[in-house]
Amino acid sequence: RPQSRAAMLVFDPHGEYDMLPGMRKDEHASVFSEGDYTPEVNIVQPDKINIAIPDLNYGDLLALLDGPSDRMKYVLNDAWRNLQDESNDISVPDIVTECYNVDGEDSDTASGLEWRLQRALGRDLFVRAAREELTDLVAPGQVTVLKLNRLSEEDQQMLAAALLRKLYEARERAMRGDDRLDFPLFTLLEEGHRFAPDGSARSLGILQTILSEGRKFGFGVGIISQRPSKLDADVLSQCGTQVIMQIQNPNDQQAIRQSVESAGEDVLDELPGLTPGQAVIAGDAMNTPVLARIRER
Repeated sequence: RPQSRAAMLVFDPHGEYDMLPGMRKDEHASVFSEGDYTPEVNIVQPDKINIAIPDLNYGDLLALLDGPSDRMKYVLNDAWRNLQDESNDISVPDIVTECYNVDGEDSDTASGLEWRLQRALGRDLFVRAAREELTDLVAPGQVTVLKLNRLSEEDQQMLAAALLRKLYEARERAMRGDDRLDFPLFTLLEEGHRFAPDGSARSLGILQTILSEGRKFGFGVGIISQRPSKLDADVLSQCGTQVIMQIQNPNDQQAIRQSVESAGEDVLDELPGLTPGQAVIAGDAMNTPVLARIRER
């Protein structure tokens, strides 16, 4: 919206959002325009997407490693803490060297960590320098789409965890007077059950935090999923407004019943019979649940 000049960041696991730049120019351009305002669209291609090693935390590192022993965890924790205190530029050799510094030059533990770290982080996806300027990724009045279709599900989750954590911390600082990210931010997660599953994922924790606390920092989240029963229950219940389309699966219907407190049983009973384009809209955005028809794309 022109009044808020918010930024939107879309996590696109299947590369389905390529049509956004064209929609700014076609017969639906009036949907996006208001006066002299037209949102910008930035499609970030897979080969331009990376994860900064300094933006990871200790839990991220453990999740990336292949079966570390308790001793390895102890050494890595000390090494990582030492490096985090010193630099926003951390390479794999830096971590390996610090592991040997912690446990000794002849350490079998450090040697085992070296092999695991090289295998986990020695890929083009990971870069050594932290992202300092977040405004080269998100900007007021801009939709940024991250095309993640070449990444594994685990790498998609890791990227979301590191990036959302950094953005959230930046919005916290902005509310205390830092002007580097002083505009509202909204992130949209397509196939949301990948990032906030009813189970475990590196991205789940930060999403739970943003959904429960992000409003006061001007940070919103939208979850898109055809399988609400596969979403984490806390995440689903924290979504203040729901746009619910046809749902046939009984488990998914039950998940919606449990999460949408404002919708009566008579409305929810209609979900299996909705036709393509029909939706029930309920929650904070509406005084009462309503049946709507979504325009064709």
